[in-house]
This record gives sequence, C-alpha cells and structure tokens, in this order.
Amino acid sequence: MVYDHLHAQPKGWGIVLLRVLGGIAIAIGFGFIFGAAVVLLWNWLLPGLFGVKFIGYWQGVGLVILGRLLFGSFGHGNPGNAFLQHNQMRQRPDYWTWWQSEGKQAFQEYIERLRQQEATDEKE
Repeated sequence: MVYDHLHAQPKGWGIVLLRVLGGIAIAIGFGFIFGAAVVLLWNWLLPGLFGVKFIGYWQGVGLVILGRLLFGSFGHGNPGNAFLQHNQMRQRPDYWTWWQSEGKQAFQEYIERLRQQEATDEKE
C-alpha cells in the first residue's frame, strides 16, 4: 500500500485546530464585510435623517463588534448551544429508547404530511 501524503486527512486535534482556525478566519471575514455594510448604511441614512457625522470603515467594524457584545448572536440562537443540547439528549437513555421505538416513525410521518400538504398547496 502506497501512502499518499498529498491526500492525507488530518486526524484528532488537527481537525479541531483546523476547524477552530477556519471558524476564526470566517468570523473575521464576516466582521469586515458587515463593517463595510454598516459604514455604507450609516453614511447613507443617518446623516440625512439625524444630522450625525459620517463614519469611517474601522468605526463601522467597531460598531459591529459593539453590537455583537451588547446584543449577542445576530442569528436565531447559538449553534454551539444546540450542539450541546443534542449531546445532552443523547446521554438520556429514556430519550433514545423513545426515539428508536416511536420517534423515528413519528418524524417520518410528519415529513410525509408536510410533503403532501405542499403538493396539495401547489395544485391549488
């Protein structure tokens, strides 16, 4: 067996480190993008509406960071928190017993009802 080092996958802590660094890079990138959006919207709307001063790019990035610190997540909840809740549910044997006996089937029936409802709505 020939080892192909070009296509080797990182293992263990390498995956964690790669994902953490990738997540940080993505967060920084979004911070810069949202900073530019804040500057454009601020300079377009607020001086005319309220007579405030124009702001620069770094002030816009600072406002994004300040908003994140003051108001928390800009999305619907914290995805990391959902992951922890999922893992906590996995540790409850009563939940897994229920899921294996009834939950999967009930979920599949629910999805089928949704699909039927969508098909009915499209016909109307």
